[in-house]
Amino acid sequence: MQGADVALPPWAREGFAEFFARTQLREDGSAVIGVPPAYRGYGLFENSSTSIRALVASDGYGEGIYSWGWALTHFLTFNPQRRGQFDRYVDSISKGVTPLKAGEAAFGDLGVLTSEVEAYVRRRTLPHLILRGADITPGSVTVRKVGEGTAEILPTYIRLEAKRTGSARDVAADARKIAARYPSDAFVQAVLARAEFDAKNYVAADGASTRAISLDPNNFSALVTKGKARMEIARGSQGGDWREIRRWFLKANKVDPEAAEPLQLFYKSFVYAHEQPTPNAVDGLLYAMSLAPQDSLLRLAAVRHLLARRELAKAKVAIAPFAYSPHWKNAWRALAGKAVASIDQGRADEAIGHVEKLQQLIEDAD
Repeated sequence: MQGADVALPPWAREGFAEFFARTQLREDGSAVIGVPPAYRGYGLFENSSTSIRALVASDGYGEGIYSWGWALTHFLTFNPQRRGQFDRYVDSISKGVTPLKAGEAAFGDLGVLTSEVEAYVRRRTLPHLILRGADITPGSVTVRKVGEGTAEILPTYIRLEAKRTGSARDVAADARKIAARYPSDAFVQAVLARAEFDAKNYVAADGASTRAISLDPNNFSALVTKGKARMEIARGSQGGDWREIRRWFLKANKVDPEAAEPLQLFYKSFVYAHEQPTPNAVDGLLYAMSLAPQDSLLRLAAVRHLLARRELAKAKVAIAPFAYSPHWKNAWRALAGKAVASIDQGRADEAIGHVEKLQQLIEDAD
């Protein structure tokens, strides 16, 4: 099971985040891990009442998720008598056991655990881990000066990457002005293509990407944008040369075989064309999920396909992290939870319905 496929409840996710948050890097190259986060002191001591049972059973936020989540994580990590318990806890959850029942089975009496953790955080010193700096021979670093066009359009490129830094129409307008001055700069034209695509100017995006590819046939961004623009044009006209569209994604995949986006788009082209995805497209989608496990829509597309193939166990593993994500909206987590429940009951079509609703909510939010 890959790290991104582990279904961790909120206290564990935030507990681990706090566990590594105060990592100290020393001048000798070593790193100190497990330094207590002093800024969580209020949650631990001023509001000291806690219950590990309530913490383990919770699926929401609150200071306790962070402060006592850190305390429990730290305690389980460094207490030799508790070694292996967290792994058993997570393994049980991944098999469909509720977090509370999994906690009772893995940790034993949760009242005893509460008392032990409360005493633990009041110790004068807590253990930590020191990772010694290894002898590493650094590789060579090459620095090059970018051209005038690239330098001028970099702020626009950053806005595209950051998103939500202005309307897509405004970003495209800015990119258009700069690109007009640098028609022979492949990077500039590729950025323009992306900006036009985001603004839903698909014909303009197609043209800009074509110019970028003519200047640099291996421009990954332009190849991807070209395929995306052609795909949207085909969808809008209710027809298109889908083989030609897919060739752009295949070319991008050859440029960067470890990039998830071309694989995802190659699969999506079959969905948009209302065609049965080929085995290669399916394999590509599942591999893309392993390359970019943080991409919610990509993961949900994979989950939907696994459900359609009635591979319920794999589908559950892939969607379970969403049901416990503390950073997701309640409505999103609720739908993910419903999908997991439907999978447990063997109702694949019902689970697909929940997944499709979840996909729509995420797309609308974007």
